[in-house]
Amino acid sequence: MVEQGEFRQDLFYRLNVIHLSPIPLRERPEDISLLAQHFLQKFSAENGKEMIELDASTLAALESYSWPGNVRELANAIERAVIMSTGFIMFPDDLPEHLLQRHSTENSTQRNSDPIHTSEQGQSLKESMKAYERELICVALANNQGNRVQTARVLGISRRALMYKLQEYNIE
Repeated sequence: MVEQGEFRQDLFYRLNVIHLSPIPLRERPEDISLLAQHFLQKFSAENGKEMIELDASTLAALESYSWPGNVRELANAIERAVIMSTGFIMFPDDLPEHLLQRHSTENSTQRNSDPIHTSEQGQSLKESMKAYERELICVALANNQGNRVQTARVLGISRRALMYKLQEYNIE
């Protein structure tokens, strides 16, 4: 830029005291877990949510992504997931779609042959978790005589999150 006359040479030398060349996030995957935990704490507090934990498969998805936007992209992805999350555990489905495309293609053949990812009834883990969550909500509603505010408190979620789940699972 100095050679093209777009930047003053004296200003360049004044600002160029220390040359920093940060290592891209894709070259230091061991930092992703620490950064993700930091951003989880930060954005959970900012959004008035209790601390959300990372599911192991979510962490694997984060670590397998190349992060062209570096730490800022990771922070944005975690913030979005915290805002969209309705529970205490962040699952891969809470992450932006583009993060999951590479992870899901790498693991699709492995997941199809892995007995851990299917239940005895042939349901996927996701389907089993949804069925369990639906049953848990129904039992909590019955125990609280249909009081939604108390049910949400017992389940440890916001009333709004409970209302969303009731609509999602078509529970009256």
